Amino acid sequence: MLAQLKRLAGDSFLYALMSVSTKLIAFVMFPIYTHYLLPSEYGVLGIIDGTVAILSYFVIFGTDTALAFYYFEEKDQDKKLQYVQNVMAFRLLVALVITVIVLLAGNNLVPWLNIGSSLMPFFYLSLMTLVLDSINILALTVYRYEMRTLRVVLLTVAKMLFIAILSYILLIYWSESIGSIIWGRIISITIVILLSGRQMLKYLRLRFDKDIWMKVLKYGAPLVPASLSFWVMGTSNRYIIATMDSTTSVGIYVAAFQFATMISLLTYGIQMAWRPYSMQMKDHPDGKVFFSKAYTIIFTVGMVGIVAVTSVMPLVILMLDPKYQASYQYVGFLSLASFLNFFYIIVSSGLLFAKKTKSISGILVLAALLNIALNIVMYIPFGLWGIVISNVIAYLLTCILVFFQSQKYYHVPIQTGKMLFLFIQSVITISAMVYLQVHDFAGWYQIFPWLYFIATLAICRIDLVFKGLKTK
Repeated sequence: MLAQLKRLAGDSFLYALMSVSTKLIAFVMFPIYTHYLLPSEYGVLGIIDGTVAILSYFVIFGTDTALAFYYFEEKDQDKKLQYVQNVMAFRLLVALVITVIVLLAGNNLVPWLNIGSSLMPFFYLSLMTLVLDSINILALTVYRYEMRTLRVVLLTVAKMLFIAILSYILLIYWSESIGSIIWGRIISITIVILLSGRQMLKYLRLRFDKDIWMKVLKYGAPLVPASLSFWVMGTSNRYIIATMDSTTSVGIYVAAFQFATMISLLTYGIQMAWRPYSMQMKDHPDGKVFFSKAYTIIFTVGMVGIVAVTSVMPLVILMLDPKYQASYQYVGFLSLASFLNFFYIIVSSGLLFAKKTKSISGILVLAALLNIALNIVMYIPFGLWGIVISNVIAYLLTCILVFFQSQKYYHVPIQTGKMLFLFIQSVITISAMVYLQVHDFAGWYQIFPWLYFIATLAICRIDLVFKGLKTK
């Protein structure tokens, strides 16, 4: 079993290296964007990105999860390729249909997006990324399933590097507007697609096999409400803030959200490697013990990472223009919400093994509806803090319900009490750190929450998780 954990850790490290590289690039570019864009303009970019994100869920339509299942179930290489080509055809068709519908709707969408009609051309332009990413993302997904980790890493980092360089050049020499950033994305994705060469041409030989389409959609379609629900929990609050306040407040929230994604430096590598390894380990003799130890280790590392992100934010935020610096106080709990969003994927393995994807969708729809209600009710008295707290509650509920449903079909012998204790202590630690920061206590006071948190880790005895590991 230790060998499997090492293999997972090896690929996770490469994906984590990719995540570090891409996040570092984004981290460097973030102060540049906020220098050239006002919070209101950055808020508009956040709304556009959020809208493209929900449209991408309709493009994918659960085919990512379905492809993962059938790709590993199918042993014939030609059949595997046929699945890829059919999924590519489906995604491109949907992306093009959506683009046509949006263009025909025109300025009728302005009241729904809460952006001025003068900014709508930037939204239309961003639809090009929807089509191009339909090609690029699927290719990278297949490379990942084939364990071509290095190729995935290089192409992903190249894309982010191209976006950073081109956006910077366009902002300086062409236009200090969000259009420069969007054009940088379009050109960069195109370059990466071309770099894939002949392999990409193989995937672009589109197929319209009715039987494959039906199998893939039957497996993946029940997950669409789940994807839309995650969009609701992660992005719909931008529209609520814009409606109840302004795009300037959206810009502050999006800035905090961008910093909160720093936690993905820890989670992204695991997430990328998890699906292939979990599918391979489900029938392993020590599979359930493997999942138990993996759950605990991943959760612990996540909590440590969130506490670390929270503690350094008062220093990191100084990189931004003063107009954005109020966002630092929300980063710790947004990081917690971001981690819970990731961790649900980890603990849903049993439901995916049993093809009980409808259960996941039902839970996420419930959490999304709760999130919307909490966002509206809590924003009036608590402002952005209401949005942040609503996110944490919704994602926590999702993790708990998905975990217990998954246990019914693939029971993992894990100490839930230990994990609950660690979660509560992490929330207490983050709260203490934010309180000290907001009330301008000297930086060295952060030592006390850290000591408290370290003591709780000692009480949990996480080191016991490693006992009994075998090398095979």
